[in-house]
Amino acid sequence: MIRPTPIFLCVGLFTLLLLVPLRNSRVDNTAEAWLPTSSPALISLKDFQAKFGDGSLLLARVEGSALAQQLPEWQRLTSRLRDLPEVEAVYPPRFVEESTSDPGPPPPITAYLSSPDLRHAAILILPRTALSVERQRSLLDQVTAILSGSPLGAFGLAGTIVITNDLDIGSRQSLSTIGPIVALAMCLVLYWATREWRGVLAAIAVITCSSVWAMGLLAWFDRPLNLVVSTIPAILAVVTVTQAMHILAFFHSFPVELAPAAAWRQALRGILRPSVLCTITTSAGFAALATSEIPPVRDLGIFTAIGVLSTSILCFTLFPALLSLSSKVAPRGPSAQKFWTLDRASRYTAWLGRHRTAIILITTVASIAALVGMSKIRIESHILEFFPASHRVPANYHSIEDRLMGMTPIDIVFSGPRKILLSDKALNEYRDFFTTTLKTEPLARQVVSILLEPTREATQEFVLSPAELREAFTEEELPALAKRFLLVEGDRITLRTTILTTTSSSNAVFELIERLQKRLANHSLGSAVSGEVAGPIPLFIEGQVLLLRTQIESFAIALTITALVVLLGFRSWWVATIALAPNAIPISMTLGFMGWTNIALNTATVTVAGIALGLIIDDTIHFLYRYRLARAQMETPQAIAFALFTMGKAAVISSGAVTGGFALFALSPFRPTAYFGLLIAITAATALACDLLLLPAVLMRSKASVPPPHNPAPQRNPL
Repeated sequence: MIRPTPIFLCVGLFTLLLLVPLRNSRVDNTAEAWLPTSSPALISLKDFQAKFGDGSLLLARVEGSALAQQLPEWQRLTSRLRDLPEVEAVYPPRFVEESTSDPGPPPPITAYLSSPDLRHAAILILPRTALSVERQRSLLDQVTAILSGSPLGAFGLAGTIVITNDLDIGSRQSLSTIGPIVALAMCLVLYWATREWRGVLAAIAVITCSSVWAMGLLAWFDRPLNLVVSTIPAILAVVTVTQAMHILAFFHSFPVELAPAAAWRQALRGILRPSVLCTITTSAGFAALATSEIPPVRDLGIFTAIGVLSTSILCFTLFPALLSLSSKVAPRGPSAQKFWTLDRASRYTAWLGRHRTAIILITTVASIAALVGMSKIRIESHILEFFPASHRVPANYHSIEDRLMGMTPIDIVFSGPRKILLSDKALNEYRDFFTTTLKTEPLARQVVSILLEPTREATQEFVLSPAELREAFTEEELPALAKRFLLVEGDRITLRTTILTTTSSSNAVFELIERLQKRLANHSLGSAVSGEVAGPIPLFIEGQVLLLRTQIESFAIALTITALVVLLGFRSWWVATIALAPNAIPISMTLGFMGWTNIALNTATVTVAGIALGLIIDDTIHFLYRYRLARAQMETPQAIAFALFTMGKAAVISSGAVTGGFALFALSPFRPTAYFGLLIAITAATALACDLLLLPAVLMRSKASVPPPHNPAPQRNPL
C-alpha cells in the first residue's frame, strides 16, 4: 500500500540536502579538464608552462582613426592592466612601446598588435600560469571593466579565456534557460495527449528531484559542470517521461470498479519487471561511459546512471504517491481508450502484416543510405563554429586575424648544447625552417622569436648576426624579455618560437602539427638537438583524438551490456538479437543524417550515440515483454496487437514529448546545445517508428517464435 507521507518526507529531506552543494557547483570547460592527469600532452603542457609561462593569449582589440595619437591613454590603460594580480605581463602596440624610455628592444609580438594603417590595434594580456577557472573568470571581468568606457573606443576581447568563459555561459544557459523551456514543451505535449495535468505535475516533480539528486551528487564530489554534463537533467527528463507514461497507461487499463489503491498496487506490480529491466539496461548503458579516459564523459556516465536509478525509484514511489492524493486521476477502463482501442490495434496489426515486406525493404534502403552518410561524417571540432556568426567570439577572432595576427599559437621548442644550437649552421636552418613554414603553410601567419626580425613577410631575417647572437647569449644575466623565449641550463639552451596561425578546424591544425613534427624529426642538427611542437595546442588535438576513440569504445561496451541484460532478462538469444535492431538502426540513421547534413562529430555531438542507446531501448523492452506474455496464449498477430494496444499509446506520448521537447534545443544560438537536441529528437522519432513498424514486421516475417515467459502463469487480461 502506498504511504504518501513517509515518501514525501524522505524525498524532501534528501532533495534539500543535495540542494546545498548544487548551489555551489562550478563550471569548467578548459582544455585541461578534458584530459586525464596522466596524459602525455597534459604533462608536456605543464612542463612547457613551468619553463615559459601560460602560453595562452588574451587580446583586446580596438578600431579607430587616431589610435596612434592617443599615447597617454594607451599608457594609462597598460598600467592599469599590469596592476591586476592575475596578470603576468601586458604588451601594448609597437607604437606605444617605442614612445617609452624602457631600455632594450620591444617584445617581438608587439609588431603584430597594430595594422599597417594604424586603424586597428590591440593590447596583449598574458595571464599568470595555472590560474583556476574562477580566477580566469575574475580576470576577464576585471579586464572588461577597465576597457569599458575607454576613450580609445569599444574593445573586443578574444583568447582562450574568452572562449572558455563563453562556453561556460552556454553550459549554464542549457540548464537555466533552454532546459526549463524544453521541460515545459514536453509537459504541454503530455497534457495534450493525456488530458491529465496531475500526471504531468507528478512527472515534473520526479524530473526535478532526480535532477537535483544527480547534479547535487556531482557537486558534492566536486565535479564541474561542462558542455557534456549539463545534458544530465534533459536525459533524466526523457527517462522519467517514458517510465511515468508506461506506469500511468497500465494504471488506466484497470476497470473503474477496482478501487484506486488496489489499481495502483496491481499496476506497479504488473509494470515492475519490464521497468526494472529498462532501468538496468539504461543505467548500465550510461555506466559504460565511465570507462572513458576523459573526465567529463566519465562524469556523464556515472552520474546519469545514478540519476536513472533515482528516477526509477521515484517513479515507483513519489509518482504514484502524488497521484494517489486525488481520486480524479484520469479515467480507467474503456473510457481511457477512446481513440486507441484493441480493435484498432488489431486492424493496424493486419495492415502491418500486409505491408511487412515493404516495411523491411524501406528500412533496408534507409539503412544503406545511413551507412553512406556515416562514411561522410566529419570528425573534427572548430571552436568558432560552436557560436553563431554574430557572437563576440567568432566576430572578434575573424576581425583580429583579418587585420592583425593569427590567434592560434603553435609553439616550437628546440633544445640542445649551446655550441651546436648557436652555430652558424643551426641558426641558418632555424631561420629557414620558419621561412619555409610561412611560405608553404596557409594557416601560418607570423613568427614570434627573439632571434628573428618581426615581419609580415614570409622571409625571415635575424635581428643580429649569428656571431652577435652568440655573444648576446653568453651573458650571465639574460634580459627579462629573453627569459620568455630562452631557457639556459648550464651548457644547454631551450629556445621557444611561436607560430601564430589562423584559427581553424581541429583536423587542419592536426595536419599542420603532423607536418611540423615530421620536419622537426628530420632536421639536420644532429641527435643532440631535439625539436618538438609544444604548448596548449597539442593538448587540444590529443583531446579530440582521445574523445573519439573512447566514445567508440564506450558505445561498443554499452551495446554489449544492453544485449547481455536483455538476454538475461528474457532468457532468449532471439529476443536479445531482435531487440537490438530497432535501437541500432535509429542511431545509424542519426549518424547518417549527420554525414549528409555536414554536422561534425565533435565534443558536442560525439556522446549522442551512447546517450540515445540508453534512452530508446525502453519502449522496445516494454513491447517485447507484452508480446511475450501474450504469445504464451495467442498467435503472433494477436500477440502483436495486444502488445501494441497496451504500450503503444504510452510509447507515442513519451516519444512525442521527447521529440518535441528536444527539437526545441535546435532553436538555441549555442550550437553544441542545438545540435545535441536536434540529433536526440531525430533518434527518438526514428526509434518510435522502428518500434511500431519494423519490430512487429520482423516478428511477423520471421518463422522463429519468441519463447514464452519462464514458468508462465495464466494471467487475466485486464483489458
